[in-house]
Amino acid sequence: VLTENKDYFNESTMVDPRYLVQFGGLAFKMINHDKTEYLDSKWLTVKQDTSTYYFKPLEQTPDSLLISGDYLIVFGDSTKKLIHPSVSNPKYVPFQVFNINIDPQRLDPLEIYARNPLQPWTSDDWITILEPDLTHNTWQFTIFWNDGDIPPSVGDEFLYRSKKSFIEDDIFVIKSHAYTIDTDSYDLNKIKTVPNPYIVSNITEHAGTRADQFIQNMRFTHLPPKCRIRIYTIRGDHVATLHHESNTIGNKTWNLQSKERLKISYGVYVYIVDTPEGDSIIKKFAVVH
Repeated sequence: VLTENKDYFNESTMVDPRYLVQFGGLAFKMINHDKTEYLDSKWLTVKQDTSTYYFKPLEQTPDSLLISGDYLIVFGDSTKKLIHPSVSNPKYVPFQVFNINIDPQRLDPLEIYARNPLQPWTSDDWITILEPDLTHNTWQFTIFWNDGDIPPSVGDEFLYRSKKSFIEDDIFVIKSHAYTIDTDSYDLNKIKTVPNPYIVSNITEHAGTRADQFIQNMRFTHLPPKCRIRIYTIRGDHVATLHHESNTIGNKTWNLQSKERLKISYGVYVYIVDTPEGDSIIKKFAVVH
């Protein structure tokens, strides 16, 4: 249980109602709802374009029994709506409803009924959920669509969620994993310079109104997480050395200046990229007027 060992917490953050519980370099926010009401909804699985089908928010009927839950609407099968016993031919709807908080395996669809039990299911027809003893209304919802809209496919799933208060048996578990770098995911052969050739007189390089004002930058792309870039003239003179280390960005920008902070001359250059693991590759680029 997360709160058993408070030695891992920064308790000063718990004074503010918007507190962040902190431990081991991680932080998270805990929000408790003191009232049962509609929270949010979304499509979980969509096989066709059903975005024009509009699900109105969950609502509570005046005599409803407030139950917190996550209600999954699964299309493709039918659940008979509960209606008056005198109706001999009850209508069906093309979906089932499950409270996945108490039935995560979706073994027992909930009983539902409609506002107009003698008419076919239509757009904007209220669906009322009965649980847990088939005598109490809990929530109601409705789905709205226009003529010509594509209906949900078999297997499409829509989720309604209501707010839930913490209970004594709630357990929060956070699992972290040691940081690793997949050194097999990069390919030195993909490394290149952009642009190549580097055209100094290119109008897109101009930073000001004068022709001699340039933004001179070149990028080395598709670099491994950690590497060294050594740049030489075609005669073998050392120009500059760059160091790259990033787990998310495989680019390194160079301002085309030598280690003496002088602008390099036009010509062909050779660069060597090597990694701590001993891998290396030699490539070249050109700088032209």
